[in-house]
Amino acid sequence: MAGGIAKKTGATIGVLIIGNEILSGMRRELNMAVIIKWIREMGYIAPEVRVVLDDELMIASAVRELAYKYQFTITSGGIGPTHDDITLRAIGRAFDKPLEEHHNMRTILLQHFKGIPPTVLGRLILLPSNAKVFEDGHHWPLIEVDNCYALPGLPHALKRKLQQLSQLVPTKTQQRESNFFLRCNETDISEWLLLFQERHPEVKVGIYPPTKIVRWNCQISLMSNDQQAMTRALNEIQEYTKDKRWLLNSKNSWQE
Repeated sequence: MAGGIAKKTGATIGVLIIGNEILSGMRRELNMAVIIKWIREMGYIAPEVRVVLDDELMIASAVRELAYKYQFTITSGGIGPTHDDITLRAIGRAFDKPLEEHHNMRTILLQHFKGIPPTVLGRLILLPSNAKVFEDGHHWPLIEVDNCYALPGLPHALKRKLQQLSQLVPTKTQQRESNFFLRCNETDISEWLLLFQERHPEVKVGIYPPTKIVRWNCQISLMSNDQQAMTRALNEIQEYTKDKRWLLNSKNSWQE
């Protein structure tokens, strides 16, 4: 992108899942929930998740847009040794960076993959010219290009790279979350919640029905980085639902 990437200052991370096997239904997608959980634990939010085919132009377009909109971007998939592993080439295209031989990448691969064919090695060491590699002792390094991090698609490998990424991405204030489990139906409280959300704009309010047979009829979720705003919202909703005799149980994912 001409003029460079304009990075948002907010604690946002865009996610891009890559793979024909995902969109064809040949393989169930397992990484999105893991990535989003990690994002939340790091104190960020994931405003957007995209899934695209192994298509260089599609990947490049998605990376370019996500990197422009959000503070960081995480990609998953398409960084191995096969012909359809084109993610790094597409990331280079997204940032207008030519591919160059990366000497550290060569050293790392030769250490971990004995007898790798020269043609395969030559393809794997071609990275965008501004790429940085971070070794963790597990075969494939974590790769950073501008504000984008390319992670593998294999679930066990992706989890290791997220642990490594925790050392590179600055931790933000973790969101406080509280959940209320109510005996009422969504229609009983939806109008009140609309006004409640207007009174507490610093708190994100969600309402969800149960997905299995349980004692409660709806779940109210509150999330915020603002402790004082969260406390005010908690006090109000607790008082209201108790007065209505709807409150069955509540749970906090944080402690004062």
